[in-house]
Amino acid sequence: MPPHAVVAVLRPVLGGLAAAHRAGLVHRDVKPENVLISDDGDVKIADFGLVRAVAAAGITSTSVILGTAAYLSPEQVRDGNAGPRSDVYSVGILTYELLTGVAPFTGDSPLAVAYQRLDHDVPRPGSVIEGVPTPFDDFVACATARDPAQRYADAIEMLADVEAIAEELDLPDFRVPAPRNSAQHRSAALHHGRRSEQQPPAPPPQAPVRQPTRQLTRGPGDWPQPEPRTEADSEPEDDYEYQPVSGEFAGIALSEFAVARQNGRRMVLIWVALVLALTGLAATAGWTLGSNLSGLL
Repeated sequence: MPPHAVVAVLRPVLGGLAAAHRAGLVHRDVKPENVLISDDGDVKIADFGLVRAVAAAGITSTSVILGTAAYLSPEQVRDGNAGPRSDVYSVGILTYELLTGVAPFTGDSPLAVAYQRLDHDVPRPGSVIEGVPTPFDDFVACATARDPAQRYADAIEMLADVEAIAEELDLPDFRVPAPRNSAQHRSAALHHGRRSEQQPPAPPPQAPVRQPTRQLTRGPGDWPQPEPRTEADSEPEDDYEYQPVSGEFAGIALSEFAVARQNGRRMVLIWVALVLALTGLAATAGWTLGSNLSGLL
């Protein structure tokens, strides 16, 4: 990517990490696969699953190494410790890859890739590809220093340096284009193509029938909305008679989703009735005991 596109990616990524670091959270798995670009060009840092996993399982820093080998910081490889400076290192590797199109370390196995960073510095992007401005070389060098104390303290400090570099180089604003050949877009195009081929002929005109608010066979922007209710149509929404759902989603018949939803509603009603019954019994027992307490004593 050219420098102005790299800055357009780093700003929101570091903004998200800065919010996490302020809250005392460490991402632990910053990598290109966790940087998402929407169709509108919004860039987001995703997948804080390792933060939740560590908190839920009570994993200590020395018991297991968490993260992706190509983006681990030296301290994560050495002893499993991870802090905001570890995320800074991973963003430095990400920046190197954005600028050069290649990863700084390669090896025969993930473990070999991970251990290379214990003895080798990340090369300057300008030594791999021509035209990289010197401030970006310095930025990557600072972010990927093997000694955590020589790196940016957190994403907040790192983001401030990105803004300073963008101002120094007078980089134009840029909106990152979403990849149009992604697996998601190819899957959606294939799905809609099959749906159009299987579309039955239009039925003869008849009285309008309410449609479900969402159908899994349609895209998010194509979900139909329920028709406006009238005074004559005052039954509860749960009594709506929806059209039978047909077709498949992810290889599963949509009718199974409808049945599962109905079963879920029945289970909720059963649990509510059970809780109310137990509450009533407890209240009755408490009232009876309180009324006859003096006799019992």
